[in-house]
Amino acid sequence: MPNSIIKKVSDVLDKPVDEIEKLWDKAKEMAKNDYDSANNYEIIMGIFKHSLGKEANMKLGWDTNWSPQNEELLLQRSSGVFF
Repeated sequence: MPNSIIKKVSDVLDKPVDEIEKLWDKAKEMAKNDYDSANNYEIIMGIFKHSLGKEANMKLGWDTNWSPQNEELLLQRSSGVFF
């Protein structure tokens, strides 16, 4: 994950950097397994954003317009890793 994003998310959400890196790694794993796109930044970032949840995305100033079905699917696949 790009260091600037790790730092921003960690600072804004007041979470440890290693916790944010774990979320990024989980999103990358999901992208690889579900979309065969381990290196597609757009897909990984989308999964990562969803994993943070709407409130965190709002705090970060990121778009929160995604479908409830996609959010539910990601939460089911996350195995409790996300916030």
